[in-house]
Amino acid sequence: MRLIASLVWTACLLLQVAPVRAGETVPPARTALLVAGPAETTGTYALGVSFELPEGWHTYWRNPGDAGVAPLISTDGSRNLKSLAVRYPAPERYFDGFSTSIVYHDKVVLPVTVTAEDPAAPVDLRLSMTFGYCKEICVPATAALEAELAPGSQTDGAAAEAIATYEARVPVDESRLGSGEVKLEPLAVDGDALRLTVRAAEDVADVDLFVEPPDGWYLAQPTEISRDDGKAVFRLPLKGKPKKAPLAGAEFRVTVVGVPQPFEAVRTAP
Repeated sequence: MRLIASLVWTACLLLQVAPVRAGETVPPARTALLVAGPAETTGTYALGVSFELPEGWHTYWRNPGDAGVAPLISTDGSRNLKSLAVRYPAPERYFDGFSTSIVYHDKVVLPVTVTAEDPAAPVDLRLSMTFGYCKEICVPATAALEAELAPGSQTDGAAAEAIATYEARVPVDESRLGSGEVKLEPLAVDGDALRLTVRAAEDVADVDLFVEPPDGWYLAQPTEISRDDGKAVFRLPLKGKPKKAPLAGAEFRVTVVGVPQPFEAVRTAP
């Protein structure tokens, strides 16, 4: 079975999702597989997994944060499938008064690239998903999506446009940023925490960031400690770091959002 998501985060955080109470009516979340058609590279296809949520509800990023359920996607049963790559548009921070989650509200499309084992043959794609969506209550949900992807098939313009809209929101690697754009400085030790600083030539009023620590580290998300016109500073507490794990040399994947071009960077603790 091929799984796309963080099993560790899902297993640890599933118990934190509040269950539906008896007698409550829950509006459904709608999922769909958007198929744009063959991509530029032979044997690849452009798709999108669409989530349409009830108004005011949210679902979760690949790292759900302090509480929530990351999407879990299986390609079990697919034929002629070499690989499936899922990309995640920039999410937002959500604080419910007790914990911080990393979410999408209302609607999101996850762009997907499918690569065939044999480029000359069709791909019989079968996706099964589990995910959570929440408002005052949280609901576990499942979906089964299928498509046959054939070489030489025509492009679906509407699907391609919808996927491209969300592809533009996917954070890029920081190496693709121009020299005058937003910059994430090296990590600094701040007592029992790490300090992360984002600098920009212009206003940083909307900047935010999320951190994915090394495997086995269960850390809360950074909190903002200061901000001015060109600098935003966040503090990442290290409570949840395994006692025997060294801090020096540990790598953190940082996603910076709320800027003209969201981006990802890897930073190593000093």
